[in-house]
Amino acid sequence: CLAITTCNAQPIATDPVRSQAADTRHGPPAFTPGTAFKYTAYSGELKRLATFDAVVGAVSANLITFNVSREGVPQEETYRDGALRLVTAHGVPRTPTRNPSAVRFAFPLQVGKTWSDSYEGTHLQSGRRYKYENHYKVVAYEPVTTKAGSFMAYRINRENRNLTSPAVSFEDYWYAPDIGFEVKRVADWGPVEELVERLASKFQVSVQAMTFRLANLGLMRRD
Repeated sequence: CLAITTCNAQPIATDPVRSQAADTRHGPPAFTPGTAFKYTAYSGELKRLATFDAVVGAVSANLITFNVSREGVPQEETYRDGALRLVTAHGVPRTPTRNPSAVRFAFPLQVGKTWSDSYEGTHLQSGRRYKYENHYKVVAYEPVTTKAGSFMAYRINRENRNLTSPAVSFEDYWYAPDIGFEVKRVADWGPVEELVERLASKFQVSVQAMTFRLANLGLMRRD
């Protein structure tokens, strides 16, 4: 997202906090190289605007590489730490530079958890300096449906304050522990983004296929 200039914004409507038995303390995800996430951005009229792909590259103890493309055209290579916090990016990033990066996920997650952060940086196009302050709250653990399917997900509300100009904006995004990533995002300054497909790496697919064969042969229990 580019620098936010939305003024007089209102919070996205939220339902009462839902507490479910499955609501456990979820920690950071574990990624496998080759896993791909495909997202589609929609306008307010649900008109498709663009499709984005994020493919997991190298994975180390403290750094995860994502290769991001838009409509099949490579855009940037991003590096995130184990908590999915942006470390750096190369290529043609869609976001302004930030120091430090925003903490979108404060693992482990649970309903009612809150945290805050602040960062500053330079807008890529204009070169202007800016400062932001964010306030987050996990407001629910609830089912959410996207074109990729239905998931149990943490809904996180973010209040973003531009300290350089009198502007405030709001965003809701859903993190699904079973996916290990955001599956939907709704912000008052931009399009709706949702997960439309998640492709396992070739290694994961081969393991799943082998497990299925062994189970059918009676060599492995199917729980």
